[in-house]
Amino acid sequence: LETKKLSLKVIVRLGYAHELSTIPDHKHLNRIVSLPTDESLMQAWLAFAANIYTTVAKYDNFLFGFISWEDFFWLELMHLPIDLELSNQIAKNIGFANYISNVKSTNFKSVIADNGKVLIPKVASTGAPLFIKYWDQWLLKLLKTSQTHFPCLTMEVRVDCEPGPPNQTYICHEDTFDLGGIKAPTVIYYSPAWGANNIGDHVSSDEAIARFSYLIDYVQKFTDNPIFVDQFNYIDNTPGFGLNTQIKPTEITEFLTKSIDVIRKQTIGYGLWTLWDVPANILPNSQFKFGKTGWNFKNASLIELPNSSNMWVYLRKDGYIERDSILNANSTGILMSKKEAYRIELLAYSFDKQIPKLGITVADNEQIIASPTFQQEKLWQFEITDLPISTGYESLSIQNMGNELLLKDIVLYNVVQSSGVMDVQKKPSFYYEEILRLNQQLTTKNPYYLDKTTYSNTLVTGLYNDFWASKL
Repeated sequence: LETKKLSLKVIVRLGYAHELSTIPDHKHLNRIVSLPTDESLMQAWLAFAANIYTTVAKYDNFLFGFISWEDFFWLELMHLPIDLELSNQIAKNIGFANYISNVKSTNFKSVIADNGKVLIPKVASTGAPLFIKYWDQWLLKLLKTSQTHFPCLTMEVRVDCEPGPPNQTYICHEDTFDLGGIKAPTVIYYSPAWGANNIGDHVSSDEAIARFSYLIDYVQKFTDNPIFVDQFNYIDNTPGFGLNTQIKPTEITEFLTKSIDVIRKQTIGYGLWTLWDVPANILPNSQFKFGKTGWNFKNASLIELPNSSNMWVYLRKDGYIERDSILNANSTGILMSKKEAYRIELLAYSFDKQIPKLGITVADNEQIIASPTFQQEKLWQFEITDLPISTGYESLSIQNMGNELLLKDIVLYNVVQSSGVMDVQKKPSFYYEEILRLNQQLTTKNPYYLDKTTYSNTLVTGLYNDFWASKL
């Protein structure tokens, strides 16, 4: 409703969520490899899709929805150390074993063990192309099935490629680009790393815009569908990908200006991964959506207040909450940096209007006595930096050092996913004005003209050195 008031259209990503599970059996990877053959799991997914569609379809400013390859990324299995028995069981669960039994290929032997059981192939092995092809086919099948419950559904396709066997440099996913012949927008993502050297280097705006334009042309070769860029990641500071090529900081503004014509002429629009910087919170159940799960309470309780989406922690005098371990033993997908110091942030409400004080204790380290950094709308904001955390498995305690108070919105992090548009406090950041200008220009005639013939496709060659993604 709020978007309609602003005359905005809405596109919905139908996500199969990556979560910090408190139940080992429900890890994301376990679930997605059971989806093809577990009927109850598939029906749950379809019911979820139908429920979301029913919710959004009643609004006339809703455009379409899409699923993403990333939420169903079986190819991660090729990189993991899996024993033969488990590998065969997963191959059965995802239907790959049955697929292999009907495939006529000289490479099928590479995915069969000496005992005749079908296995998940290793990355860059001779069996990898078969596994990748099967995954591509299954994604299209999932899309088609999901559309029976979410009619205007499309898909974000994987534009990166996988390392191939010795006789094949890389294996790409062109078979998915046309979405199985479905006439709907083909959704893609963009990063300056696509098609670049990825050796920790920085490139000019000309080089980056050439690859951006080429990427869209490359996808367009395989489909007549319009292209929508759902992740326009002109900057990317994802931990673990520090070698990814970036645009020279002094030329990002120029790149955004040049991207106007690419987006206008070659796509139906773009989206940002996030509008504001997002702290990568490593603290499970920090909003207490699952009650006290993972926490110990002393002289403390949970309360729910009217008009508040999150639970509040009520701390009596000397009350505290603590975790025996910050991370769960089975926590996965956590964004953490080994180099950066940790900080914790939270909001507090003091009943007696006095400035509250908290004691933060990590493991056996000396307690840190903290005062709030500022007050806004009756709430005190705490920001405690340089916490003595090294592994993430230390204990954590938050103690009330004064009179009774309320706490909420606890965030513990040392990584911030940067948007370049707005900071964590949702104030304008480095490229706020440039993004506003880009959006304004996309709705008016733009004098800037991009001559694609001035750019050489030879800028796009080779393979990412992390062997996860390709350059064309």
